[in-house]
Amino acid sequence: MFKFTEAKFNRLFPFFILLDEELKIVKHGSSLPVLLEREVLEEQFFNCFNVFRPQHFPKNFEGLSQEADVLVILEIADKPSVKLRGQLELIPETRQLLFVGTPWFSTIEEVRAQQLNMTHFAIHDPLMDLMMVVQMQKITTSDVRDMLQTILQQKATLKRLNLILEETENGVVVTDIAGTIEWCNKGYEKLTGFCGKEIVGKKPGHFLQGKDSDPLVVAYLRTQISKVENFGCELINYRKDGNAYWVKISGQPLYDEKGNHSGFYAIQEDITLKKQQQDKLDQQRAFYENVLNNIPADIAVFNNQHQYIFVNEKAVINPDIRSWIIGRNDFEYVKYRNKPIELAEKRKAIFEETIATNKTVEFEDHFVLANGKSEYNLRRFHPLKNKDGNIDYVVAYGININELKQKQVDLEKSEANFKKLLNNLNEAVITVDSMLVITFANPIWTDILGFSVEESKGSTLSVFFEDEICQQLLLLLEAPPDVTAKRNVRKAAGFTTQQGEVKYLDLMATPSFNMVSHEPEIMLFISDVSDQVYAQKQLQVIADKERNMNELKSSFLNMVSHELRTPLAIIQSSIELLSIEMERGFLEKKHIDTELENVTAEIDRMVEIMNELLLLGKTEAEKLKLKPQLSNVTDIVGGIVERKFNPWEDGRKCVVQYKGLKEELLIDHFATSRLLINVLENAFKYSPNSTDVKVNIRIEASCWCIVVVDNGIGISQKDLGNMFTSFRRGGNVGKIPGTGIGMVLVHYFLQMIKGDIHIKSKLGSGTCVYIKLPKVLI
Repeated sequence: MFKFTEAKFNRLFPFFILLDEELKIVKHGSSLPVLLEREVLEEQFFNCFNVFRPQHFPKNFEGLSQEADVLVILEIADKPSVKLRGQLELIPETRQLLFVGTPWFSTIEEVRAQQLNMTHFAIHDPLMDLMMVVQMQKITTSDVRDMLQTILQQKATLKRLNLILEETENGVVVTDIAGTIEWCNKGYEKLTGFCGKEIVGKKPGHFLQGKDSDPLVVAYLRTQISKVENFGCELINYRKDGNAYWVKISGQPLYDEKGNHSGFYAIQEDITLKKQQQDKLDQQRAFYENVLNNIPADIAVFNNQHQYIFVNEKAVINPDIRSWIIGRNDFEYVKYRNKPIELAEKRKAIFEETIATNKTVEFEDHFVLANGKSEYNLRRFHPLKNKDGNIDYVVAYGININELKQKQVDLEKSEANFKKLLNNLNEAVITVDSMLVITFANPIWTDILGFSVEESKGSTLSVFFEDEICQQLLLLLEAPPDVTAKRNVRKAAGFTTQQGEVKYLDLMATPSFNMVSHEPEIMLFISDVSDQVYAQKQLQVIADKERNMNELKSSFLNMVSHELRTPLAIIQSSIELLSIEMERGFLEKKHIDTELENVTAEIDRMVEIMNELLLLGKTEAEKLKLKPQLSNVTDIVGGIVERKFNPWEDGRKCVVQYKGLKEELLIDHFATSRLLINVLENAFKYSPNSTDVKVNIRIEASCWCIVVVDNGIGISQKDLGNMFTSFRRGGNVGKIPGTGIGMVLVHYFLQMIKGDIHIKSKLGSGTCVYIKLPKVLI
């Protein structure tokens, strides 16, 4: 009888499964959890495995006990593709079932995919050995197939190479170790004019070289062949027909499979056309270098890496340095010539700016020579682009500007003196080009016009002056030179500065010629004549006032002589009548009372005229002050109407209508009463024998309005313009008394309380006066 410990049994069968009567897994091999990727102790067997074969398999302990002689293939429930191959055995002593088996794989890759290796299998398990044999067979078959494929590819490659060698335009020749031709391609025959039969067994130099073949190159070829080394050169050869041609030769030794030298092969390229083109280029290069060397400016050409590829004799006099500098940059040059490194850094920065911007960059070089004198050079770096638009070269050229610099210094001094003169002038001086764009302005421009010189330059003159002036200046520019030279334009112009100050200017323009741009221009001289203009205007105002005063004096005398003479005449007449009656003794009290009433009325009229004159004087002297107080519009208007106008002298009445809320407002009683009384008196006085006067009072959101309408004699359009002029009356008033002061006072009062008035009238059809007064609610 055999007896095994559990450890020994596990080594022999690392994938075993032991089941109890309830088909629970009570023990298993050490490799099984690796395959299942989890622990399965105490789990139901059929929860972990499915029976792949046989198809009809019992699922109870008794049925399974009868399957001891059957091949059983299990598949893992979670991984059906992984199977175990084995058999079941009943252990009667313990009433247990034992499954002994091993995983079933086809390839090594499947084993690795389940995280298994050789240690997970029993040593006696043949599965791994079988798979290794299969794997080796696969590898061997693959190697044979790859080797066959390689041979076929090499054969095809050799065939292609042979075809290429035969059909290439370059000549290919193979020689033995002595340099005797063994084989040549069609290209070699075409290049030399000899066929293969004519040259096999001969050395190429014996039938190709001639009088112009360079002996040094020929010697070089012989040396390289004798040393069994690579060779490459350019040489003049001769074809079979005797014509010379340039050939580029590249060759190297050949070795057999044992490493022994077996000969040479060479490739020959016809470069005759290239040589001819190169000769032309060299001739052109020599021509241009000769030109550049004779230009009185130092010239250098850089490649796009900032390396010199050419410098002319003006730039570097010493021929050795001129030769040395080719292929080097400015940093190497300044180090070689012991110059400051800052010079190279500056030129490098300008070079990079030229490349980056693709534009010509201009700068000035300044040196201090050994004798202490300054040297000035004006330089430009100019990019040269190829047909693709990329920069291949940068040409740097410079000229000595010492003389120009001295002239510039003299010019700057002259310019400084000229500017000093311009800056000290009392008038602004500006220049404009043919488009009337300001190119220069002296500081007085700012003092006079208020615009800074900086913001004015570049602006057109139309920004500052009216079109009429600009048009005249354009005509001045367009005039023929012989006419222009004798012409000036002088113009007076009004101008408002940026600060809102109104100025009066005197402009004088004269044509000129810009010495830099060689274009016509205009010099404009501008004087501030505001003081003179204001003085003239003030004199005119004084003259106008004097004339108005004379007119007012005349009007006043006419008014006084008319308005005061009448009441005085009536008073005098009444007194004379009373005197006569007294002398006759017929004086009665009734008659005395009548005459006294007439005298009193005329005196009152004279007092009213004097009061209006005094009131006019106060308003003109601005001595009246507003005194607003809380009031009701209805009470104020109603009181005036009832006290003064209901009824009027001829029995007519003033009809008042109110519209809107009866609100209490802050109102100046005196001003409001005076303007209302004056308007109503005019309405009654200038509408005799007519209908009642109508008054509409309307209170609105922001104001309140008085509208007075009569059907009187009306006002002409001419007289409407003089309504608010003192002592002026309408031409159609006839004998209707009046002073010409009433509406002037109305106008003054409206100005004081910030009111407004509109009058509509037509001769013979009446008048409508519309007054709008500000509303202050309490």
